[in-house]
Amino acid sequence: MSAIKRMIGTAIGFAMVLAFTAGIIALVLSLASEQMPGIKAIGAELRCIAGFPQAGSECVAQELAALEEERQALEEERERLGDVIAAQSFVFTQGDQLKDGVNLVVGTLYANASLQTGLIRSFCWAIIDNGGLDPRVGLAVLHGDGRIEDVAVRADDLALLDMSAADVDAARSACPFPGVS
Repeated sequence: MSAIKRMIGTAIGFAMVLAFTAGIIALVLSLASEQMPGIKAIGAELRCIAGFPQAGSECVAQELAALEEERQALEEERERLGDVIAAQSFVFTQGDQLKDGVNLVVGTLYANASLQTGLIRSFCWAIIDNGGLDPRVGLAVLHGDGRIEDVAVRADDLALLDMSAADVDAARSACPFPGVS
């Protein structure tokens, strides 16, 4: 029994000495950090590593930036998956023939495809009829809030369509978006 009391006393004494030593070291470092900016930077880095970052420190900014990137990637993935699910309900509308072998087509995503209500998004494409493989070039997107956004057409897409930028602008205005005259 006395051996157990001695072991407990020794453990408590050791813990007290360790806590006292750590407190003295922390006090000395905090006082020295005012005169030595390098020590302050090490302290901030150690706090980051320990998981208790200082407000406004660089590691907090980096962590927030990483979280924002992750949130943005998840939002883009959510939107992509929503479009994939809704793509099973695409409603297509044939538009004008722009020239021989090139037609306008609009694919629209509705919340209720059978009743064609609740416009989610509508895409306007110029589709080249190649007899099987029909490449398409995005021209514009109609969002659910009524905003129409032009899609950038690359130079190689212009060459594929055999059209000029002015022809593409004219084609955009002819997109048969639902509810837009």
